[in-house]
Amino acid sequence: MRPSLIEDARARHGLADVARRTGIDLYRSSGSVMVHCPLPSHGHFDRSPSLRLHLDDGIWHCFGCGQTGDVVEWVCQSEGVRWGEAIRILDSGRSLTRAWTSGEAFGGRDLSSGQTPPTRFARAFDTPGQTDYPDLSRTPEARVFDALATAWTYYSRSSLHERGAAYLTRRGIDVAVLEAHTGRYEVGHSPSNPADLVTAMRTDGFTHDELVDGGLAHRYANGRITDFYRQRVLIPIRDQQSRICGFVGRNVGDDRWPKYKNPPRTHAYDKSVNLYQPLPAPTGTWSQVVVVEGTLDAMAIAVVAIGSGVAGRFCPVTQSGRELSATQLEQVASLHGGAVVLGFDGDTAGRESAHRHAMRAIRLGHAVSVTTLPSDHDPASWLAERGTNGLKAWVAGAALNRSRPSPVPARTYLASRGAPVDYVSDPTLVATAYGPVL
Repeated sequence: MRPSLIEDARARHGLADVARRTGIDLYRSSGSVMVHCPLPSHGHFDRSPSLRLHLDDGIWHCFGCGQTGDVVEWVCQSEGVRWGEAIRILDSGRSLTRAWTSGEAFGGRDLSSGQTPPTRFARAFDTPGQTDYPDLSRTPEARVFDALATAWTYYSRSSLHERGAAYLTRRGIDVAVLEAHTGRYEVGHSPSNPADLVTAMRTDGFTHDELVDGGLAHRYANGRITDFYRQRVLIPIRDQQSRICGFVGRNVGDDRWPKYKNPPRTHAYDKSVNLYQPLPAPTGTWSQVVVVEGTLDAMAIAVVAIGSGVAGRFCPVTQSGRELSATQLEQVASLHGGAVVLGFDGDTAGRESAHRHAMRAIRLGHAVSVTTLPSDHDPASWLAERGTNGLKAWVAGAALNRSRPSPVPARTYLASRGAPVDYVSDPTLVATAYGPVL
């Protein structure tokens, strides 16, 4: 099965929809929920919820048996089929019944007669109990942007900004360099109290509905409302008009909470459209757009590029979802006429993701290059260790063009193409060129 077919299936089918087709009483489509495991291949009887659904990322994890997967793997395990047939089943739109008819998921109970799965097994258990999520028909777009701008004024106030900046400093990122360049705050922090932002914004005249619709608050079934982000370092995502459209939150509180929390779908934010881009589009022959996996990686590249006096040569970008969408790939390609550089993490998952993105880019007709870091590094850690010299890892993309895939030592390749001497990459790195299918 070609990886591209699987990636396309993931893009077409959301995890929330697939869970509902399996019979799970799921009442929302974003965030994280816990459900009773319905997958017979897991071989355990779920008396309490053990399957966590990360609805925004399309990933699930079963704490009962330790298995993890996406929507394609869900159908493979639910229906007992291989990947190709799983994709055909997803596209058919039919209910996913094998999970209930096998009887294994419910301690050997036979549901093959067509009974509705028992509610107490199918029901989703929310974490942390949210029952309301943004309603795109309820609050006007302009009001959503107003709420986000007001929230950022709160999150970036002096004491909270200092806490966010201190965290980045510990990660080797001097955000003051970026802020001096952009003339605005680029990091904030959310407090630990459950409703500090809600209280402040209610004073400013915003309603509970507006806060929920802006992706700024959770609302529980009993009517209680709390902040969406708590004890998190916040990085603002801005649209092409420089308006704040959401925040990426890095957990610095309870270890049981997810490490990162992305914005929900709102009038202002769509994970398949919006990108985090701390620097403007670059210009010049030896400039490049660098796609990375994390918000902090993109910020780290921006900070080092500014500090090295080469901010105009680099444009780091990243998405908030699991993969760049086709729309986002087109946006990235439009930022600069040269090959897009993929600078993902050096571990196995990062290398596999880089290859998938490269294959998708060439199918869309774009040249792309991949720079592979050592397995124990991501871009932020690489730059924290090497500083200005670390930028050389991504310069390969400026020279790579429409050639067939050909891994070569980056130093040798760049030297042969006449790259500036001070931009010849580390000899331990490998650059791979991918040309579009013509």
